[in-house]
Parts: sequence; structure tokens; C-alpha cells
Amino acid sequence: MKFLEFLQKNKLFVHYLTVITIIVGAFVMYNMQREARPNVDFNRVAVSVAYPGASPNDIEELVIDPIEEKIAEVDGIEEYRSVSYVGAGSISVVIDDTYPNPTEIIDELRRKISEVNDLPQEVDDPMVTEIKAINIPVLNIAMYGDVSAFDFKMEAEKFKDFLQLQEGVQSVDYSGIGDLQIKIKADPKKLDRFDITLGEVLEKLSTWAKQKPGGLFENNNHVANLTIGYDFNEIEKLQNFVIRSNDYGQKVLLKDIAEIKFELERQQTGSVFGHEDAVLFTAVKKPFDDSIRVVDGLVAAITKYQGGLAKGLKLKMYEDQSKRIRDKLKIVISNAVSGLILVLVILLIFLDWRSAIVTSVGIPVAVLGGVALVFFLGNTMNSLVVVGIIIVLGMLVDDAIVVCENIYSYIEKGWHPIKASIKGTSEIALPVLASVLTTVFAFLPIAFMKEIIGQFLRVIPITVIAMLVVSLLEAILILPIHAEEIMKPKKEKKKHFFDRFEKAYAKYLKWSISKRWILLAGLTVFFGFSLVQGKKIFERFSLFPAEGLNGLSVRLELPKNTPLYKTKKQAKVLSSRLEEVSEGTFDNIYTNLGQVTTGGNAGSRQFGAHLGMVNVSFTSDPDFIYKEKRIVANINKVVKEFQEETGLKVSMTIDRPGPPIGKPIQFQITARDFEFGSKIVDEIKDELSKIEGVHSLITDLDGDNVRYRVEGDNELAVSEGVEPAAISRTIFASSTGVIGEEILKNNEKVELLLTLQDAGDSPIDNIADLKVRNNNGQAVPLRTFVKIIKENGPSSIQRFNGIRTITLFGEVHDDVITGKEANARIEPFIAELKKKYQNLRIQVGGGEKDRMNAVSDTMRLYLLAIVLIFMVISLTFQSVIYPFLVLTAVPMGLSGVVWSLVLHGKSLSIMGIIGIVGLSGVVVNVSIIFLKFIQDNLKAGKGFEESIMEAGVTRLRPITMTTLSTLIGLLPTIYGVGGIDTFVQPIALVLGWGLFVATTLTIFFLPAIMSFFGFLANIEEKHLEEERIIEEGLDA
Repeated sequence: MKFLEFLQKNKLFVHYLTVITIIVGAFVMYNMQREARPNVDFNRVAVSVAYPGASPNDIEELVIDPIEEKIAEVDGIEEYRSVSYVGAGSISVVIDDTYPNPTEIIDELRRKISEVNDLPQEVDDPMVTEIKAINIPVLNIAMYGDVSAFDFKMEAEKFKDFLQLQEGVQSVDYSGIGDLQIKIKADPKKLDRFDITLGEVLEKLSTWAKQKPGGLFENNNHVANLTIGYDFNEIEKLQNFVIRSNDYGQKVLLKDIAEIKFELERQQTGSVFGHEDAVLFTAVKKPFDDSIRVVDGLVAAITKYQGGLAKGLKLKMYEDQSKRIRDKLKIVISNAVSGLILVLVILLIFLDWRSAIVTSVGIPVAVLGGVALVFFLGNTMNSLVVVGIIIVLGMLVDDAIVVCENIYSYIEKGWHPIKASIKGTSEIALPVLASVLTTVFAFLPIAFMKEIIGQFLRVIPITVIAMLVVSLLEAILILPIHAEEIMKPKKEKKKHFFDRFEKAYAKYLKWSISKRWILLAGLTVFFGFSLVQGKKIFERFSLFPAEGLNGLSVRLELPKNTPLYKTKKQAKVLSSRLEEVSEGTFDNIYTNLGQVTTGGNAGSRQFGAHLGMVNVSFTSDPDFIYKEKRIVANINKVVKEFQEETGLKVSMTIDRPGPPIGKPIQFQITARDFEFGSKIVDEIKDELSKIEGVHSLITDLDGDNVRYRVEGDNELAVSEGVEPAAISRTIFASSTGVIGEEILKNNEKVELLLTLQDAGDSPIDNIADLKVRNNNGQAVPLRTFVKIIKENGPSSIQRFNGIRTITLFGEVHDDVITGKEANARIEPFIAELKKKYQNLRIQVGGGEKDRMNAVSDTMRLYLLAIVLIFMVISLTFQSVIYPFLVLTAVPMGLSGVVWSLVLHGKSLSIMGIIGIVGLSGVVVNVSIIFLKFIQDNLKAGKGFEESIMEAGVTRLRPITMTTLSTLIGLLPTIYGVGGIDTFVQPIALVLGWGLFVATTLTIFFLPAIMSFFGFLANIEEKHLEEERIIEEGLDA
């Protein structure tokens, strides 16, 4: 009271505070960093290591195993997965998110990996990279066209340098083209003719092609550096390099035995954009730069750059994150503005224009002040912040409506506006504070959800709470000043259209109290039906339903040992077939060859020239939502037809909205006996295939590739004086090639690679005809002491926590069966397998694991929210009985959620559950205001039924206004006035209609329920007596 009087005496201060809040908020909103989604700490570290030419078995045994032994020594590691494939291996390490300082774990991980000292000499140092959301690309660019390999590589490097110079760009990477090499392709027949071995050529190149510093020469005239060796930066110099020479002037030049030319490094990966071979660039912005401004700068710069490209080359920008951010913000902001206008209309309908102005002033103050608070808490402007704004928009005027309406009631009674403002505000301050706190406490636990989903959603409650706090301060501190200055008593009290509703409601209240048992029975039946329907809704729970898709990917697998060019050919055919059914809805289509990722961050990575992933990005046009199901069905049909026609393994994965999660069906099978594990996977796969709606069942078990083992006769090799290193070096040079040296060409490092001419259709046995020099100086063929054996081996090896593992993946048709239902159907079979085979480890992963964790986390936090809400209500009423009456609004709200989902044909998602948690704090506000007035009436000595009826009639208008303002503020988002955002829609649907149903039930049923608790009048009399005794005691 005293503080409110102080503010009335210092109105100018309040006005300045209002202006400053609006100016600061507007400045922050304009300059706030814009992102597609919040920055998420994945708590993951990637370890990669290359061992060119090595088989998966060699990578596993010689590289991955010793590194994993060191990883296992680090505390705070939740799990680690590795994959060994031809020429390289990688490990994905997950940091325990409950560990207090993840940075310490990452530093310790780097240190431990650096201690690995028994890796083969040819292995490069392992690269350890922390995976961060801030390193996600903001723009991709495809370079494609018909130019020579040399020109393509040079243009790619120049373009990369150009991109890195642009403002806001942190790093640029590209794929689809190898490093430039000078390939020295030796002719085996010419080597024989000149009696020269591959080893001797390699030795000469390594010795003479290497430049060494020769020191510093200085005399009286000048100073100069000395360099020893040849600068082989031209093909001609290499062609004339002398391999052998004698006293008679006879010599053998390199060009006499080999073809020398610039070529790209032979890779087992590649890229296709549309139907063209391409180099795909990814531009990553700096962490604290605005995505839209960075991309705008890049687009302008790239548009100018295109004119200077080599003839035949083109650039195409795609995966433009700024466009998605703009479109997303445009939809949600458009719906938010529409909601705001509708809220103002509601205010004008229910209040006079002066009261409407006083109430609506709080909206910009709360929004802009809340945005400033969100910014100061370290958040960016992203789609989840806007989601929070939409959720809270209609609530921002709730406390202002209640305060304003109460102040005006005193003005109408003839009170001076200043006294009315002070009295009206102080009288309602406690229940308003309680109602805001219940909403805050409902959303607050969501901010403490764990894992990636929790980090992703955390900004929603932060935004809601920030704006509610600012709106509360505005309603209690600023609004009374504006009310005193603007609101005036009417000379004649005109009849309001709502007066008729109040009179009718008064009659209803009298009837409902007399028929309370009938109403209670009716409400119980309604709850029963809602419970049955709610159980069905929950059974079809889906973490993120397949709506509002950004794109999808089609995994293509050819037979093992298929060369890359054949995989590329099939990928181009499939891409063309997909585009035929696109109906113009594809923003772009591109293919990654040689590697695929399945099941998100916790899934599997597979490598091999027989693999490809065709990626489709859908248009961001809001109207696409109406074609989405048809387009996906058409694509699925094409995939099935292509699989039947070609006999290849083809499967489709939908890119669901929200944070990256795994597949709806994902089982990880770990067993020491790998063959036994494979058998179990087949059994589970067969069982899943019987479930209708389950499709695209694949595993990361590659099966066996054909490989060759070169076995040497130790006795013969020793007798000939041939060292194993000479044999190994010769074989390696004949297959992968051996790097003789590196030179500098146009500021680019270029490797000198010694190898044989392209094998064409030559058999593997030709390698055995190559020769090495023995201790007698004779060149003897390798087949003298080696033999080549054909065998089978895996194309890649997956491990989980150091043990070989197989992961089974599957998709579902959401309109037939959800991931939750499919996993529930297979659960008994999995349980039986575990019971039968005690040493077998079957772990649920992917979307189902994320779903279980999210639901468990949410339910735990929901209980915490209910406890906090109970405590706030209890303290407000100074009673433990009133909170139970207030909380009857929660099942009423849940009933509303159930029927709103049923009638709108929507399934329950994680966003819907977040809405339910928040709803529990909102729906009780109506009951708090209603019951608080009943309590005040009882304290004033009024009868019990009289108190109920007076409170009901008196609070009907503000209760109706606050509910309608919240619902109508959400309606544009629910029904997509400015475009449908399927990610936001569930939370708006649950909050809006859940609150509406709960309020309706509260208005019509709570008074009757309250009439059962007549003893509360006696309790209030007792409390009054206690207060009187305490006051008398203090006065004495």
C-alpha cells in the first residue's frame, strides 16, 4: 500500500520507466541475433583418424582398439560408438550431461588420446573435434559443370578462399572432390624393359624431389637463402627426371617408364547436385553473428562472384537457413500480430475504451521488456522464443484485466481515481501474484529438462516466465498510474451486453447449488469418457509427428564392392524419378556418395563406394503443408518401385521437425558372438515386418566384402634377401599408390603419387608380376615368394563401448501406427529373447529412447510443478483445503486437451505435453480468483451460498475476458491465419482449447462442487477469531 502511494506521488518516474522499457526492448529486438533454433550443446566429441589403404579389420585392431582403451579410462563418458571402414575410422563420444564440467572431460579426452603411441607409422594423428550447434552451416552452395579436374579443383579452392573472406563467416568446407595430385603412373612392361622396380623409382623420387634448406649465404654485397633440391612444380621437369644413368650417357627418364599428369585424388566418396557431378560447400557463420545478415551478405557476394567463374561452371545456393528463419518468423509473427489484434478487440468489447487502453498498454511493455530480459539471459531470437511469445501473448493482459476491472469497480462506486487505483490494486495484488506464480511454476520445471530435447525446449519457459514477470510488474506498478490518469467514472451507467449473462448466470448458480449431486454425477461421467479417450490418445503419442517436414532422405545400397561410378549412376536415376513426382515442391535435391548416416547422432555411420544418400529439401512455402502427405506417399511409391525394378536396397527416412533424434524404431544388439548377434537381428527384423505400418527395416551390418590377402613365404623371401617392407611398399604403390613427396603449386600443396597405370579389367594376379630387387641385384617377381588369396571381410565394423554391435532401424507410417505403438507390440518378443539369452544385450535407442526419456522427464517435472502450484495456492489462502478445490481445474483442463486433440484429429506430441504442463498453471488462475472472492466474502461475514453466488457473478466478466483473450490470442496459430507451423500448433491447441474447456467447466460446475464444503465458513470464522485475538494481544 505504502509503495503504491509512493508511485502515485512520483508518476513521472513511472512514465520514464515505461518509456525506457519500450525503447530498450525495441532496440534489443531489432539488434538481437537471429537463429533458426537455439544453440544446443550436444555434449559429443568426434574422433577421426586415417590409415590409407587399410582394411576395416586392420583399422579396428590397429587404430580404433588402442584409442578406445584410452577413452575408457576417462571419467564422465556416457557412451562411445565407433566405425572402422576402408582407410579410416571414427569414434563418437557422448559426454555425461550430469557431469558438472564437460569441458574438463573433453580436455582429458584429448590428453588421453594424445597418449596413444602404438599406432602404425602411416597413421596420421587422431583429430578430436567437439560437436557444437553453433557450428551448423547457414548456407550450402553447389559448384557444378563440365571442366577439367585441374580447373575444377583450382576453382573450388579459389571459391573457398573467397567465402572465408566474407563478413561473419567462420569456416568453409567442401566435399565431392579430392586433393590435386601429380600422378606418376608407371607402365609394368616398361619397368621390365629397363629392369627397374617400383621401389627404386619411389626411392629416387623421395631422395631427389625433397627440397631442404641450405642455410644463409652472406657476402659483402648481399644476403640470400640457400635451398637444396629440385622444384618439381611443372610436369615437364618431372618428365625429365633421371631414374638411371651411366658413364656412356645412357639414361632412363621418368617419362620413359610412366605417364605423368595432374589428376584428382581417387576417393571412395562423391557428390551429385540434381543430376550433375558437383562440389558441395558448407559455410559456417561465427557464433555471435546474425544468421540472416551473414547469409544476405553471402548471397550478394556469391551473385557477383558467379561472373568470374571458369567457363562451364555454375553455382547454386541451397539449404539457406536464413530463408527458413525468415519464413518461420514470418508465420509465427503474423499469427502473433493477428492474435494481438483479436485480444484488443476482446478488450474493447468487454471494457469501455478507456479501460481497454489502460489494459492494452501492458502488452508492448511486457513483450518488449520480456524480450530484453530474454536477451540479457543469453538467448538469441529464434523460432522457439517466438513460440514462447505466442503462448504468453493472451496471458499478458490477464493480470492487467483483473487489476483494471477491480480499480474501475471502485471508481464507479464514487472513489477518487487515485484512491481507487491504490485500493483496487492492493486488494487484488495477492491473488494476481498467486495466479502469475502458478503459471511461472508450471513452466519453470520445463527449463530443467535434460538431454538435447531439454536444451532445445528450454528457451520456451524462459521466454514465457520473463514476459509474465514483466507483465506482473506492469500490472501492479505501472497500470495503476495509467488507470488514475485515464479512467473516469461514467456520468450515467449504461447497460452492458454482458449484464444479461450475469443475471442469467445468477439464476443458474442458484439452480446448480440445489442440483449439485446431479452436476457432480454429470461431471464424473464426463471425466470417465475423457479418461478412456485420453488413454487412446496417449497410446498414439509421437515425440515429433511427421508433419511440417523440412525434407527426407533415401538411402541407396548397391552390392558390396560396387565401384563409385556405378553407385553414382543409380543415384542420378533415382533422383530423376523422385523429381518427377515432386510437383515443384523440392527446394533442392542432392546426393552424398560413399557414406550414409542412419538414426541421428546416436545412430550408425556407414562407409563404402556402394552406398549413397539422396537428400530432398522441401519448399518452405506455407501451402506445402496441404500437399505434404500426398508428396511423401508418392515418393514412398517411387522408392518401392525403384527397389523392385533394380533389386537394390532402398529405404526412406523422414526429416521430422524439432531437434535431431533417432528413428522411431531403433534396436542395438550387442553380443560377443557376432554371428549369433546377426541371427538375433534377423529374428527381430522378421517379427517387426509382420507389424502393419512398419517399413524401411535396415541394419548397419554391411555383410562381407571381397578382399585379398597377400601371404609371403618367409623362408624364400629371406633366402632372396627381400625385406617385408619392400614387398609391402611395392604392393601399396601398385594399388592405392605411394606418396613420394609434396610440392607447392599455385600456393596449393600437391602430392607426387607413384602408382601403376589404371588396372582396367586386369585381374588381381597381375600384381604378383611386379618385381623387387634381391640381394644379388636381380629383379625377381613377387609371385616367387608371395601368393594372393581371395577371402571375405566386413566393409565396415560398428562398435559400442568397445564391443562389436549391430543396430536395427525402422520407420513407421504415422497414420497407421506410431513408433510408441510399434515398440509396444515388439516389446514382448524382445523380453522373451532377453530371458532366453542372458548374455544378449538389446538396447532400445533412437526416437523411442528419446520418447521414453522425454516423457519420464516431463512427468517428473510435472509432479514438481503441481507441488509448487499447490504450495502457492495454499499460502495465498492460508489453507490446505482450498488448493484441492482450485486444482479441480487441472483434470478439467486435461479433459479439454483430450477432446481438442480428438476433434482436431491430432496426436499427442512432446510439444503437446509441454502445453499440458503449462496449462496446469494457467487453468488454476480462474479458480484462484473465484475462490479468493468467496473467501473474502466469508471473512466479511456473508453467508456461504451468498458468498458463492456473489463471487460467481462478480468475477464472471474478468474470468470470461481473461480466458477469451488467451484463447483468441492463440487461435491464429492454431488455425494458421498467417500460415501453419506444425511444430508450434500442438502447444497452442492444447493451451487454448484446454483453458477454454476448463474455464467453461469451472464456471458451470465449480460453484456446485464448492457448495459441498460449507464447513469452510466455520473455518473462516475461526481464522477471523484468531486474527482478532492476535491483534488484541498486540494492542495490549
